[in-house]
Amino acid sequence: MFVFDPLGIIFAGYFELAQGFSLANASACKAETKPKIVVTAATKDIRYDFSKSKKDLADQKIDTVSPYSHSQSVYIGGLMNGQIEMKSNVKLAWSTQTVTRQSCFWYEEVNIHMEIDPTILVAREFPRDSCEYKEILNHENKHIVVDRFIVKKYRKLMEDYLTQLMQQAQAYGPVHANKTPVVRKEMTAYIEAAVNKVSDAMHTERRQRQQAVDSREEYDRVSAACKK
Repeated sequence: MFVFDPLGIIFAGYFELAQGFSLANASACKAETKPKIVVTAATKDIRYDFSKSKKDLADQKIDTVSPYSHSQSVYIGGLMNGQIEMKSNVKLAWSTQTVTRQSCFWYEEVNIHMEIDPTILVAREFPRDSCEYKEILNHENKHIVVDRFIVKKYRKLMEDYLTQLMQQAQAYGPVHANKTPVVRKEMTAYIEAAVNKVSDAMHTERRQRQQAVDSREEYDRVSAACKK
């Protein structure tokens, strides 16, 4: 079973303004440096929780759909609870014409970090040395394998997409220097929209692949493994 922890697309972005320098001519804006795009991914150590009962696990919100019909009674022996968190850091550079105070802005650096934070829960009714415990643990680890695959795939897709956007993005301005807060807001919204576009696709594929792990065949295999 897989618990969805609303994907955790946390756009915890913040902006830094690189040191500015004066423009000789602010009649047109042009980025004076190529933006650096860095997208990283990591997985936190797996945490384990064996304190919950089968009833406790059944009461949790589960993202995948049971492969069994509503008339069939099934219990939940384990869950994988986790989220994929994204954090961003964007650095802007700018230049200002000293007389008119007109400024040009451009992206200097965009950093995105993707991180998996998984917890495996196994119902306390199953002793650690039992067949059921081992099979449930093995099944829940398959959900983590899926998340690692997804993060690896979308780290590259995110990097490629942002690189493409930055190649198309022109310098912003010229605008008066006192418009810096407005420019910052608009430029962060541009990056946020790009991140959300990729994360929406990631969210969709993640659900599909996690649902495939919770297939009827897999559930039947886990159930039959300890009846031999």
